[in-house]
Amino acid sequence: MAKAKDNYMLEVAVTFKGVSVGKGTGRISFAVDRNNMGIDKAEEYFCGRRLTGFLVAVRPKDEDPDQQVMFDESHKLDGSFDIKQFACKPQEFPASASFGLSEITFADLEFFANRSGQLRVLSSAVLAQEDESEEAPEE
Repeated sequence: MAKAKDNYMLEVAVTFKGVSVGKGTGRISFAVDRNNMGIDKAEEYFCGRRLTGFLVAVRPKDEDPDQQVMFDESHKLDGSFDIKQFACKPQEFPASASFGLSEITFADLEFFANRSGQLRVLSSAVLAQEDESEEAPEE
């Protein structure tokens, strides 16, 4: 199960999926195996939260080292990131961590695509509610 270690509120193995860039944000999608985290813990950390901590990607052992430039055994990205929602699938809880583009580079995003790693959380706060009237389409 997900556990707290050292000074981390949460430390859990993740599988990083795709990465994307939006208007002012960079996003790293990931999933946590349901064997490593229960739904209550997933809701506590992945539903409307601003987390401060680390994402750590590990280079796959079977990856061709000649294809890897500037990538050691692991790559760590630290800072604050938003997780607005998660999904419940039979085997996993998928979610996405959104960073401000001023806090992350395209090279950082690239390192996380389709890798395994860890999510380590130092602190967690509730995201401010967005004004729904601003998101409603104009008629």
